[in-house]
Amino acid sequence: MSLRIDRCYCFQQTFACLKDTAAATGADSVAALQAHVTFGQKCKLCHPYARRMLQTGETVFHEIIRDGGPQSGGPQSDGPQSGGTQEPTPAEAAKAAAR
Repeated sequence: MSLRIDRCYCFQQTFACLKDTAAATGADSVAALQAHVTFGQKCKLCHPYARRMLQTGETVFHEIIRDGGPQSGGPQSDGPQSGGTQEPTPAEAAKAAAR
């Protein structure tokens, strides 16, 4: 099964919908877009995808993107984790949302 990430899983907002909202409102950052639509306020795993969507217009992603750039998997390496726990990857979040 291929990886398909197309939304904020916490709020079920698709990146296509977010792109339309950004175009209609002129929002050019995650924070500016959040002023118009609710997304990305819980786990925040969609933030790198929303940023890429705002930069490139892409709305469906087939790779894991973290703030440091695309990842092929493995342990998260973009900074210390609070509480000694690791956040789920977008793929893990997608699996959990599909259950």
